[in-house]
Parts: sequence; C-alpha cells; structure tokens
Amino acid sequence: MASIWYPLISNYSYKETSITSEITEASTKHPLVEQARIIERLELGALKVHSLSPHQILRVAKLLKDGEVNIPSLPIFKTAAPFDESLVNSSHSEWQLKYSGFIIPNILLSAYDISKDIEYLKMAKDFILGWASFEKKQWLPKGFVWNDHAISSRAIVMASFWNRYKNSPIFNHSDAEGILQLAFSTANLLQNNQLYTYKTNHGTMQNLALLKLAIYFPKLEEMELYKNKAINRLVIQFNYFINSEGAVLEHSAGYQKFGVDLLSTTIKLLKESTAEVPEKLKNLHLKSQLFLESLYREDGSLPATGDTMIGAGKQLFPGLISSQPDSINQTLLKKTGYAIWRTKSPSHLTISWAYNPNMGHKHPDELSVNLWRKSQNIITNVGYWPYKRADRTKAINWPGSNAPHLQGEAFSSDRKSYIISTGSSKNTRFIELLRKEASGFNVNRQIFQIKSNRWLILDSFEDKTPNRLMQTFWTLDSSLYITNKKGNQFQLSSDQTNQKMIMEFLSSEDNNTIHPIYGNQEQLVGWNTTKKGIRPAYAFPIEQSSNQSWSIMGLTEDAGTTPPPILMNNWVDNQNWEVSQADGSSITRKDHKMYIQVAGSIKEELTLTAIPRAKQIDTEVNQSYLQAKEFYGGPMKPLIKYRIKVSLLILFIASFVFISLKLIKNNQAKLNLFTSVSWVCLAMWVHLIYFN
Repeated sequence: MASIWYPLISNYSYKETSITSEITEASTKHPLVEQARIIERLELGALKVHSLSPHQILRVAKLLKDGEVNIPSLPIFKTAAPFDESLVNSSHSEWQLKYSGFIIPNILLSAYDISKDIEYLKMAKDFILGWASFEKKQWLPKGFVWNDHAISSRAIVMASFWNRYKNSPIFNHSDAEGILQLAFSTANLLQNNQLYTYKTNHGTMQNLALLKLAIYFPKLEEMELYKNKAINRLVIQFNYFINSEGAVLEHSAGYQKFGVDLLSTTIKLLKESTAEVPEKLKNLHLKSQLFLESLYREDGSLPATGDTMIGAGKQLFPGLISSQPDSINQTLLKKTGYAIWRTKSPSHLTISWAYNPNMGHKHPDELSVNLWRKSQNIITNVGYWPYKRADRTKAINWPGSNAPHLQGEAFSSDRKSYIISTGSSKNTRFIELLRKEASGFNVNRQIFQIKSNRWLILDSFEDKTPNRLMQTFWTLDSSLYITNKKGNQFQLSSDQTNQKMIMEFLSSEDNNTIHPIYGNQEQLVGWNTTKKGIRPAYAFPIEQSSNQSWSIMGLTEDAGTTPPPILMNNWVDNQNWEVSQADGSSITRKDHKMYIQVAGSIKEELTLTAIPRAKQIDTEVNQSYLQAKEFYGGPMKPLIKYRIKVSLLILFIASFVFISLKLIKNNQAKLNLFTSVSWVCLAMWVHLIYFN
C-alpha cells in the first residue's frame, strides 16, 4: 500500500522551512527596486488581466469587497471571504485553473496599483494566506490545485504581491512568515522533476516562475540551488522547444507569439539573476522574432494555425513587406513545415505542414492554407476551440481545416509530410507538398500565387486501399457572404471591405457539385473561433475517390465580370498537366518546368527546385528532446482511480492470503517466507513499473 500511495503523497507534500525574523527582515530588501521595475508584471498565459480595462478591474475589485466574484466571461459566485475553499473545484476547468492560479489576488493587486486603496492589498494578503492554510491540508492532487500552470501562476502573483507588501503599512512579521513559507513550498513544487512538464510551454512557465521566486526571495533556504536548476532546465528545454529556424514547435501561430514572449522573459530574468545569457538563446530570440513577424498580417492578426484565435494578435514592427510593388516575399521553414507568402498589395498566405508528435497544440491540418487579403481574412481554419468544451477534439479534427484527408481519418493517424519542390519568378510563387499516410493514402498539393490577386491549389490523390473517399473542407472567414454565380463558381463578399473574390472548384469527377455548409453542428464543419466567440461560417466540401483523382480550388479577384471557368485541358499525372481559362490564362506543368500565362499579358517560366528530404529532418531537435525525455522521464501521473482499484485488489489478495495461511498447517515457515518475498516483489512492480 505504501508503494502505491507514498510516492504520490510525498510528491505533493507541503514542504516547510525555518523562517526566522532575520530571514523575514532580510527578505523585505528584495527584490531590488531596479529589478522589480524591469521584471515586475510577468504574467503567464490564461491568467493575464491586462485584457481588462482599468474600469473593469476596479469594478471587479469593488464587487469582491462586497462578497461577489464577477469576472467577465467567468462564472459568478457569492463569497464570504477573499479566499473561499468551496470555489477551488467549482464550475468548469477554465475557472478552476484561474482560481488556483490566483486570478483573484492578481486582480486585487491591479486594483491596488490603480486606486492605491490599501484594502485591496489586504484582501490579496488574506487570499494568499487562506490558500496557504488550504494547501497545507491537501494530501492528493485534485482539480487544478497542483496543476503545473496554476502553480507557476501562483508563484508569479506571490512575487508581485511581496513587492508591494514588504514595505506597506499593513506589513507584519507573522503574516510575512506565512507568505514566505508559501513561497518556499511553491518553489519546492516547481523544482520537482516529477512535476516538471519538460515537453511544453508549461515547463518553460514553471522554470520562469521558479527563477522569479529565486530573484524575489533569495534569502529563503535552497533558493540559490533552485535558481541554478531553473536556468539549467531552461537552457536544455530551448534546445527542442524552439528550433534553429526560430519556430516554436507547438503547431500554432498563437503559441509562436507566446513562445517568443517566454523567451524574451527568459533573457530578461537571466540578466536580472546575474546569470550569463547564452549566445544560442540570443540567436534563437532573434530568429523566433523574425518568424513571428512574418506570421503577422498587416492588420496585426495571425493566421489560424493550430490553437490560434482568429483575429487575435498584435503586429510588432511595420514595414516587413517588400518595397517592390507586386513582388512576393517568402519565408520558408523546411524543417519546421511552414511557408509564408506576402505581397505589398497586401496579401498574406500561410501554408503549414508542421507535425512534431512530441509537442502540443496540434490540429490535424497538414498541407492546409490560411489566406488574408486587404484587411479581410478569407480562407481559414477553425482556430482555437476552447478546452472547456466537450466537443473540442471533434472540432479541431481534420474537417476543422482545409487539409485533404481520408473520410474518417483518425486525429493521430500515422503520417509524414514533406516539401517536394518550389519555384518562383517575378510575379509567381509555387510550392509542392506531399503527405503520406501509413495505410497507403497519398496527397500531393500544388499551390500557386500569381501577383497578389490570384491563387490556384491543385490536389491529387493516390490510395493503395480500394473504395475509400477523401475529403477537403474549404472554410471561409465567418464575416464572408457567398453568392453562387454559376455551377461551382461563388462570389465572396463582406461588410468589412469593398473587395470581392471569385472562388471556384473543379474535380476529376464531373458530377461533383458543391453544396456549401454553414455552421454544421453534427460534423462541426463551418466554424471559426474569433475574439468575439465561436461563429458559424461557410465551408465548401469536396468529396471524391481517394485514388487516381484530382481537384482544383481557384481564387481570384472579382474584376466586375464573371471569369470563365477553370478547365483541365490535359491530365497525365501530378507532374504533367495543363489548366486554362477561356480568357487565355493557363498554367502548364511539364515535369520540373512550369509555364504561366495570365490573360495573354504575363508569360513566365519557372524551373522547379527539388527539396531533398534529408534537409527537412531536424536531427538536433530530435536528439535534444530524446535526451530530455530520458533524463526527466516525464511528470508523475496521479492516476488516483487506478491507485484506488489496485488498493482494493491488494486488500482482497491480503485477505485471501491471511485466510489461506490460517487454514494451511504445514510448512508455515516456508509459506511465510514465500508470501513475504511475493509482497516485496509486488510492491516493487507496482512502484517501478505499473505506476511509473
């Protein structure tokens, strides 16, 4: 029984240290004023309050004074005290994370900064001390009490509280000792490798929170050791969290931004902790900023790759687009799996085939595109679907993007994606991608952009398994309206801009008539997650044979007259074909040569450059990750339900053995030795193998 429960209980035990009056007094001298000025308002992820206006913060804080918790977009509660134990595991997961992550004292500290009302600082102190008393009584992890993100956020808020409290009129040694004790026990949790989420941004947050505690509370026991451990873990983690191309490997434009913020904070904290900033981190910081800048569209939004809120973002620097009027500026990350094409006009196309199985926030969306043009999001993916919703897994599956896939293909199907070739000229950009699925389904996607007003995407399919179907769902931004012009030709328009686009479809199956979907609830097709919430949108479904077939999506600026339909003049295979329109426009491919003609005025020839697969393998990241995995072994899983089941089983076995030994009269000594050895072996197996 000890082998089942002791490792879990000891892992989360509330560790105390000796807090003398000398330590308390010395701690009031830290952080130094200049240190605090530079690093004070570090906040992590979901617990930021800067999205609230000063008026909203003061309103929420005043209601807290009156015993009401009423934070925008969160549940409303009545409470008799700043900290209320009954609220820790109330409502949904988002609330539990924020409450355990100290959003209440965080808001109170912001209200104190705005109003200088000392009552808010006192309420923050009472909440923190209330939590300390509550946490001491806990034996087993429940809800978000010991969640990695919540612990990190508590550490940040405690540090910010201490900076205000240590020289305030309400300071007293008794309360200060309780706060210092909580700071120490929180640091102990953060430094515990058994609780360290080394593979995601949560691990980065744990290290940054631990480093900030070490800077703010350097006089506490073991803080110098914890500081060095945090720095060492950060340096190791950035070997595989951000790769040599500057990409945060969490499959998301939104998390690229967050990862850059975390790396910026890391460099800032390293400097303030008097540690040397490694040159590699400085270079990663620069490269990650450059990639983030390339992801931003001119209106400051980010493309909806992975868990990215549509419309969310904030442009860092202006003037990133090439000064040449119609040239296409390209960012290509071969190892990561991103291509970004921008024009001054402006337009912004993001192409993603990134898939790092070891990292988080992945949507199955390889080969998908996101298109923005002239302040209007046009083609998009579903974006960030809230984790608290039960239908999240379904919403972020293949139909949530425009990636071609097998009908019913699993979220985690065994698959690999590659760049095959690229090509460019003055006015044209081309990329060819391949996705291979283990059961024999292959997708070849060829993407063209001509100037800033015409795109063509040609998909072709092969499948070793007969009688299967492929699907592609071309989802539009929720602000767009559609008008059917003729056949599979649709006009796209919006109230946001005057521009209109013509979108059309053609496939190898002549009878493939497109019937748009709008906000389908059963399949969860045709949805965007925006800053204003989840919104229905139009989506065009493509469904056809998964073998020896092809389909085309064309998009062009509406010049006021309906353009002639796209025609496939000649299809041999995915390297030899010709697509044309009646106005004289054509795109022809002959092996590694492309010939472009637009309405008789642009004639260009592209020579395609093959991209070897060896150049697309990130050996450095893979090796670094495997080394970290071997060293840290992964966080301990509470598995409480399984521990209870095994405990009941062992009680049953123990009862059976006890009764059997009572009934058996012969060879008692041998039987006792046998059962004792068996129990020891079982305990070792449970501890070292079953729950490891």
